Amino acid sequence: GAVAAMNHAALIWSTLLNGQRLVVVHACWYATLDSVFGQAGANGIGWQNFNNAPQSDTLYPVALANQLADSDLNGGAPEINASFSAGFTWYFGLDGNIPKDESGNATATDFLSVALHEIGHGLGFIGGAKWDNGVAPNECNGFANWGCVGNPPQAYDRLVQSGGTNIVGGFTSPSAALGVALVGNNLFFNGNEAVSANGNIPPRLFAPNPWRGGSSYLHLDEGTFDNTVNALMTPSLADGEVLHHPGPVALGLLADIGWSVNSNLIVFVNRAHTGFEDGSAFDPYNTVQEGVAAVHPTGIVWISAGNYNERMTIYRPMTLHVTGNSGVVRIGP
Repeated sequence: GAVAAMNHAALIWSTLLNGQRLVVVHACWYATLDSVFGQAGANGIGWQNFNNAPQSDTLYPVALANQLADSDLNGGAPEINASFSAGFTWYFGLDGNIPKDESGNATATDFLSVALHEIGHGLGFIGGAKWDNGVAPNECNGFANWGCVGNPPQAYDRLVQSGGTNIVGGFTSPSAALGVALVGNNLFFNGNEAVSANGNIPPRLFAPNPWRGGSSYLHLDEGTFDNTVNALMTPSLADGEVLHHPGPVALGLLADIGWSVNSNLIVFVNRAHTGFEDGSAFDPYNTVQEGVAAVHPTGIVWISAGNYNERMTIYRPMTLHVTGNSGVVRIGP
């Protein structure tokens, strides 16, 4: 159950992000994780100044750094470490049909949604800013309410702003002013692709007061993006909530830090295709499962005629069409 869901989460991300280098996710169960569903991040603090790095003196998650450098920078080590709590009742199905009790309340948490979310952090939805509570161990310099950002910063950090001022370079680090900015509910991600995907408005990040370690700064704002197609990378998952696509804003954010992203409203599938796949008409996916996983919410999957020996459940809105003016698509074992 859990393995199948993890593999499907990996499939979804692999259809949305282009790369020639394998991304290995090391996932473990824990008896409890301080009342959270799971947590994940890049293995190590990141890589800088590698071949083809988009910016110098900037840390990139190793999964992305490997793609950009076209090299296995970390050897045989996994690129992402993920942990999940065994202290919850999980639904391991891939169809989002979480069982409900007699009152209509969900009886489990959708594991696929959580796995997608956590892998997203490991791929690069993560930054290095911290807020100091004044209690040892020191998050920054030991002064309560001060904020800091890593030196060198993460690629994510360089595109975060408060009141139009960059977190990196616009604030002294550490400083009281940066501490105020990090808990001011006024943080935005100002990358071009993320802004474009959000209707030309910088997407708001989660920045509550008080600071919430592990949630603040590292997610899209819950109040802004809950119950939207961009809800996957918000900090919480409601009972019964099912989110099997990261949404255009999260994909835009990953594009801004350096990923090659597939975010088309239209996806193509042709079982005869071999080689590189990105869902375009020239390089279609060769399975319907990939096309269904990759398509933008409410998008269209064009499928070349033929027999596809597959079995799947489609639960989110999309349209399936046969490519061309004639022919039949048969899907099934």
